[in-house]
Amino acid sequence: VLTELLAPPFSCLYVLGDVNNSHSFTGLDVTYSVRYFKGGPAPAYTCECPPGSGNFWYTEGDVNGSCSFSGLDVTYMVRYFKGGDPPIPCPACPPSR
Repeated sequence: VLTELLAPPFSCLYVLGDVNNSHSFTGLDVTYSVRYFKGGPAPAYTCECPPGSGNFWYTEGDVNGSCSFSGLDVTYMVRYFKGGDPPIPCPACPPSR
């Protein structure tokens, strides 16, 4: 009971951009994302976002802060690795690590 009182009411344990679940965001996550959108394996982690919505999705892939994982995130990833803006998490469910 004490743990429940001290714990944050909601947390998604993921690394922003880490679509391949390697515990870091690298260019390999761009490749994994492209493969996923072409019918390859899905990301390993889903999170209910917003909390209590029943909507489970691949929050780690949302790097443009749109609260969805789409091809636009792949474009954002590429732009980031070419010197663009850093990843932005979904404000409704930011990563807790």
